[in-house]
Amino acid sequence: MLLKSTETVSETIIAYMQDHLDQNITLDELSNIVHLEKSHLVRFFRNETGKTSIESLIEMRLTKASDLVATSDLCIYEIATQCGYNTVSFFISKYKQRYGMTPEVHRRVLKQLN
Repeated sequence: MLLKSTETVSETIIAYMQDHLDQNITLDELSNIVHLEKSHLVRFFRNETGKTSIESLIEMRLTKASDLVATSDLCIYEIATQCGYNTVSFFISKYKQRYGMTPEVHRRVLKQLN
């Protein structure tokens, strides 16, 4: 993926992360995509978005997970895997930290509302 002339560094990185949420994404990989040293990438990304690439990646993964919890019948393990989490317990803890409840509880609450 090359940086398009109309895209900022963060837009390119965000697009890449969105397309690869289920994969292990490293800072080395991201810096290669935009042809910047890691330290420059970190600074550019934070200046453009106000958060780190890791914070953005976690937010994207948890948003996708929440969408899948609400709209699919996938089991929690499948959701975790599709959102780039290799360990279900870690996924559940991050999900609970963000939404205040586990994915299964969130799914039950959503079903009761509908």
